[in-house]
Amino acid sequence: PYSRTANQIVEELHTGLEKLGISEPFVFMGHSYGGLIIKAYAKKHPEQIKALIFADAATEFQFEKLPPMVSMIVDAGKQRFKQTGPMARAGLVTAEQIPIDSALNRNFWTAYQAALARGSAYDAMYNELDLIHTSYIHAQLAKPIDKPVLVISAENSFGAFAQIPNMPVEESNKVWVKLQQSLLSVSANSKQVVIPKATHDLLLSAPEALEKAVIGFVKGL
Repeated sequence: PYSRTANQIVEELHTGLEKLGISEPFVFMGHSYGGLIIKAYAKKHPEQIKALIFADAATEFQFEKLPPMVSMIVDAGKQRFKQTGPMARAGLVTAEQIPIDSALNRNFWTAYQAALARGSAYDAMYNELDLIHTSYIHAQLAKPIDKPVLVISAENSFGAFAQIPNMPVEESNKVWVKLQQSLLSVSANSKQVVIPKATHDLLLSAPEALEKAVIGFVKGL
């Protein structure tokens, strides 16, 4: 649950793939925060990468570029994680209270709820946000990678957070468009697919379009 930097997560992923015996080269897809992780992986282990797919992915220092309200909301969420960890350890968060993400296969619901009833899950989420500036640095590339890159972007990314009071959806989306375009600089061999009307939770808002973009790209490799 601690030291949740991009490099730490990269090494855990690297070790896990080795122990599972999954052979390289890898095609990694990173959604949201996962975009930082796959960039950091490509930086540390470039020889193991075949291609990267960014699915409405995070970019370095994005909260400093988005409207201030977004940072305030993220900070509020971070504090909730900090408070929920001790509550879970005290037995005040139970598995039955955890809502199910409808994109998750039913076979994993029980495990998902059990995981999010543990204090360590909230410690980890707090730690990831607390150390995100370190992860930004870990994900920064000195030069473009020599690998194919697909950037999949949601046209209405912040529509996923429209229910949050005072969320500046339109203003945030305008900044997000530029942040998504900046991911094209990860490689000289990059292309972008923008999914109309999709929101940040691509698996929920545009599963078929996401699947089509990913499979088309991978077949093209």
